[in-house]
Amino acid sequence: MIYIGICDDELIHQSKNQACCEHFFSTNKLDHTYIFFHSINDVVSYCSHHISVLLLDIEMNDSINGVQLMRRLQHNQFIRSIIFVSNHTHYIYDSFSPKTIGFCPKPLETERLFPLLESALRNHCSEPIVFDNTPKGYIYTDDIIYIYSTGHYINVVTYSSGTHLFVMDIKNAEIILQNTNIIRIHRSYMINMACIKDINYTDITLSADIIEIRHLPIGRSYRQKVKSLYTKYLLN
Repeated sequence: MIYIGICDDELIHQSKNQACCEHFFSTNKLDHTYIFFHSINDVVSYCSHHISVLLLDIEMNDSINGVQLMRRLQHNQFIRSIIFVSNHTHYIYDSFSPKTIGFCPKPLETERLFPLLESALRNHCSEPIVFDNTPKGYIYTDDIIYIYSTGHYINVVTYSSGTHLFVMDIKNAEIILQNTNIIRIHRSYMINMACIKDINYTDITLSADIIEIRHLPIGRSYRQKVKSLYTKYLLN
């Protein structure tokens, strides 16, 4: 089951957003349902089903706006991605984050929404990576920030549930994460390319919303490959 969240304090826009989503699902036969939020506080307190994508207004009758909510949600395990739906286009640059899929003006149009929903559901309907067979050993790649190794162990740092320790060397982690956005950048580190802000000669700067660490080292032998993969990622 795919859960779609719609957060808007006006019922007419909730209905229009749902209608656009229904148009999408009429040609993509996926089992889905909707969760409606009438305020930002409703989203903050939500802790039930995992929402694949949240359609989020920005200016509502709340103490914080949608962009401020987005920052709070970076470490929330229940909201997996965000599509902003707002006429306040001056917030576009503030809306960038690892969870943000895109920005659509009101009234929502199917031509703008469809490719964003396809992107969100392509990422979030995938199977999790299996690091081991314990309940915490199943992790979605978009939840991973970075990975670092300590001998025969790896530490997987996630948005939603902190750091997980697994008995595995980083080479094996690299193998099971091939063809994902998680790439090797150093003999001891891997990173989710969605979390990269900048790459220079000696290190990688992480996005401003990543509070665990600001920089990761980049190995000399990995530098060119990392830059090439990251450029390809941005172009896609």
